[in-house]
Amino acid sequence: MAFSIFFTTVSYPQDVENGNLIVHQSPSPKFHNISLQSYKGLPRFGTLNSYIKKNNLGVYPRRQDPATLEKYRKVSLSYQNYFKMVTFKYLSDIYMDIDRDRLTKMPPTGTIGKQKNSYDAQKYLRSLLTLCVEEKCKNGLNGKNEFERLRNYKTFVSENLDDLKKWSYMFYTNNSVIGYYVSDLGLDSYDFDKNGYWANLNLNVNIVSSGSGGRVSTIFEPKADYERDLMNKINIDLRNQIHPLQIFLAMSPEKAEKLQLNKVRGLYLVKKVKLTYKEVVSGYSTLLTLTYHYESPILEIYEDMALTKKIGTLSLEELILKKQ
Repeated sequence: MAFSIFFTTVSYPQDVENGNLIVHQSPSPKFHNISLQSYKGLPRFGTLNSYIKKNNLGVYPRRQDPATLEKYRKVSLSYQNYFKMVTFKYLSDIYMDIDRDRLTKMPPTGTIGKQKNSYDAQKYLRSLLTLCVEEKCKNGLNGKNEFERLRNYKTFVSENLDDLKKWSYMFYTNNSVIGYYVSDLGLDSYDFDKNGYWANLNLNVNIVSSGSGGRVSTIFEPKADYERDLMNKINIDLRNQIHPLQIFLAMSPEKAEKLQLNKVRGLYLVKKVKLTYKEVVSGYSTLLTLTYHYESPILEIYEDMALTKKIGTLSLEELILKKQ
């Protein structure tokens, strides 16, 4: 279901950068802020910084600090809430048909129209309860019996639905977002003849699922010549997943040995990408589809997931590929 949406301008708190976080400020204390990790002032996607630091032996401790685990749990939930709100924004058509006074029963298979739209809209609202701060809000679609569930639903809709809809308009302005996608770069054995590593370069941009609210799918749509050239060198399966390319990463023996002594078993690849809305399909499991392309051919390589120890760069225009 693809469509164009025109929104009335709404005045809300601007997104702010707080340390290494971009905070989408809630318009109401009833809802949690949505905080995304950032890199160079833009949102970070893909492999996140877990905030866990290596010990003096250069390894991650088995027992983690509870505060660190909680910090990571909150930011992971924020990413789910972020894509829930993006999906919610583009479901605006079905919310025109939502029944605010009654819980809509599941329609027969194949049903279309207002009943189906109202059922899907109410079902998706349940996924947004993770944004709630107060118990009254969290119980929006719950209850011990059908009477309590209906009372809680009507209260939730009257007090929260319009605020959530207006807040959703602040996400994906211009139907897109530019950010950095971080992925793992696994290393094979060192090639002493060529002085470097052969590594699997994964060009997929896999976005975190939006939790119980649905799924997020991404499709590579190249814009630049180097991207179109890459399309001729890669294999894409029936699920639109790109098979990795084996590329050569030049590295001196001294630097490679230092990494091994520091117990670095893999690196982190940073790509600047643009994610653009394509369509959303509501139903049993709501599916948000985004397209993506690269904003720059330069890929940065880091030793650590916090992206503080830079190893070097790669160019998508000058890749050395392993002959099959």
